[in-house]
Amino acid sequence: MGRFHVRTARPEDVVSIVRVANQAFLETARLTGLIGRGFAQTMADYGEWCFVAEDEDDGIIGFLVGAHSEDKATIKWIAVHPDYWDRGVGGQLLKAIEDKARREGLKIVETGTPFARGFYERYGFRCVEVQKALILELVGRRVTPPEEIQMKPLILDDLGKLARFMERGEYLRFLTSYFNSFTDDPEKALLGLDRDEAVGVVIGRTDNIYKDLVKVEYIHPVEPSYALSLLYGLVHLCSTEGLRWVGVRLPIQGISEEALTRMGWREAKLPTFWTRYRMRKELR
Repeated sequence: MGRFHVRTARPEDVVSIVRVANQAFLETARLTGLIGRGFAQTMADYGEWCFVAEDEDDGIIGFLVGAHSEDKATIKWIAVHPDYWDRGVGGQLLKAIEDKARREGLKIVETGTPFARGFYERYGFRCVEVQKALILELVGRRVTPPEEIQMKPLILDDLGKLARFMERGEYLRFLTSYFNSFTDDPEKALLGLDRDEAVGVVIGRTDNIYKDLVKVEYIHPVEPSYALSLLYGLVHLCSTEGLRWVGVRLPIQGISEEALTRMGWREAKLPTFWTRYRMRKELR
């Protein structure tokens, strides 16, 4: 191991960047297709915001893929080869994008992270938002359908009737979620009924990597009191398919984190599904 320096990334660095990502990331950014495509796409638009740390003996040992908007710089990915952890490489990569942001007149650098909150806090970032993700293990527990409502598959012909209890923006978000899952997971779109009246919808979607994980893509109760029953309608369906986990992101109208915790839900730490910490540093 020799001395290292940080420079602006070049397209031909792609192989070294992918190999660092393969070995450094816990989350799915380690996947070759994902990180390779993301690097190429970002370089096309924000090449001057991407950096590598290069060792005089070992070549590229770390990278940062960044971007910017009108008022802030954004870190998409940052990684350091495990052989170089705790040697200040990550700090120098952060300094590179911070210096670039200052030169461009930007005052804020932001990123989102599942596992590296402590790293960013050491370099002056603070957490400005937490999007909690919870997961329920379906194996090893009794799972029954909700007693308060009946669940049925949500089919295309049902869509029109749901518009009457959603405002326009909410209805369009619902339609987007419904058609997102339509091809791969149509059976995981469910309509909740109370005495034959629609009381809400829930839509799940199978994770691309962990096929045993279904994430709640969308949930909307007519009244907050129906939310938990809608969620457990999806939980029951997933259990009948022999799946292992159901995951939700909070907040959900009508469902508190405390209530879910009492029912056995735990903070999600899967490589594809985790609590998100939005980190921000205000530059001086």
